[in-house]
Amino acid sequence: MKKAKDSVPRIKDTIPHSQRIADLKKYRPESYDALKNPPADALLAYNVIDLRKKKKMSEQDLAEKAGVSVRKIKKLERLGLRKGPTVQEIGLLAGALKVPCARLFKHIDMTKK
Repeated sequence: MKKAKDSVPRIKDTIPHSQRIADLKKYRPESYDALKNPPADALLAYNVIDLRKKKKMSEQDLAEKAGVSVRKIKKLERLGLRKGPTVQEIGLLAGALKVPCARLFKHIDMTKK
């Protein structure tokens, strides 16, 4: 294995992340755009997972504090909901995580490493 300039071990013939993103932008612009500007349900899922883990909460803990089912949390985090959570449920999740509702929809750019 070779070491890259930034001391990260690299397997021979692997494509660096920056090159994969550049190729995606060139050859699959619709996929690149979806990563650059994720839809609201993806932002909600990502941010709920991120905040829950930062607060060292399990899905069960979050469900209990928010007053929703564990199944609902699992489906929300895995983008498995047929229809999104209600405004009331978003408020309950935000309250359980002790953040403003808007924080659950904080923009993330998934093209960045």
